[in-house]
Amino acid sequence: MQFSDEYIGVITNNFWGHEFWVYDHGVEEKVAKNFPSGFIKQREEQLYIKYETNILGEVPRSLKCKWKSAGETYSLINVPPKWNDRTECYTLNFYG
Repeated sequence: MQFSDEYIGVITNNFWGHEFWVYDHGVEEKVAKNFPSGFIKQREEQLYIKYETNILGEVPRSLKCKWKSAGETYSLINVPPKWNDRTECYTLNFYG
């Protein structure tokens, strides 16, 4: 149930399915505006994931994440692969 203690949030995505948001148990801004300030909690973004695809095959895919914990915001971005002339493809160096 949306307003129970077990409810942890909402996951939504855009039309292409490449961006995802996870929210806390608050309500949408348009709903919160109908109540006096502080009466009902407006939802806050807790996690954001962006996955960029490679439709034409010209660039590698990438992944970005951003989340909040204990009042701080953290970000992760994948290491971009580099073009390898010998193999003629993008590669990652795992150092052995």
